[in-house]
Amino acid sequence: LEFRRVLFRSNFQIGYLHYWQVAVQQSLPWSLVATVTYNGNKGLHQPQAFLPNSVPPGALPSAYPAGYVYETSNATSSYNAGIAQLQRRFRSGLSWNMIYTFSKALDDSQGLGGRGGALGAYAQNWLDLDAERSLSSFNRTHTLNVNMQFSPGQGLRGGALLNGWKGALAKNWTFTNA
Repeated sequence: LEFRRVLFRSNFQIGYLHYWQVAVQQSLPWSLVATVTYNGNKGLHQPQAFLPNSVPPGALPSAYPAGYVYETSNATSSYNAGIAQLQRRFRSGLSWNMIYTFSKALDDSQGLGGRGGALGAYAQNWLDLDAERSLSSFNRTHTLNVNMQFSPGQGLRGGALLNGWKGALAKNWTFTNA
């Protein structure tokens, strides 16, 4: 078990996030609705920890003081996402929704996405903290969500009505994949 002292800069700042979103929606035939959305954000003053006076593995030990963690609020984060959604409104007992997201999350903070923090992961090169910027640990570039709902016996003209034993079995039930 290793113990490291944590030192904070005197000008440590509280982090914050700028968020923006733009969406366009269009009604289509057959009870369909299409939506295209852009989401973005920029985080500033995120925590970033490093071990000053550290040497690369295998190098001779440094004559400088070591064994402490220096934490700053100089890290940043960014997220950009394009989202396409196609939805079928509830009609004749059936509705469904498909959402595809293409996104990218970047940061240079070890505290984001469960990578550690003051007592966890540290910057690899304390002399070049900008080189820490990379994909966030929680980045999910492609995401597809599909869900549907079917309710027999519902609908304007009873289009989803089931007859016989199927109708008796499914009466007052809703079937969904979510």
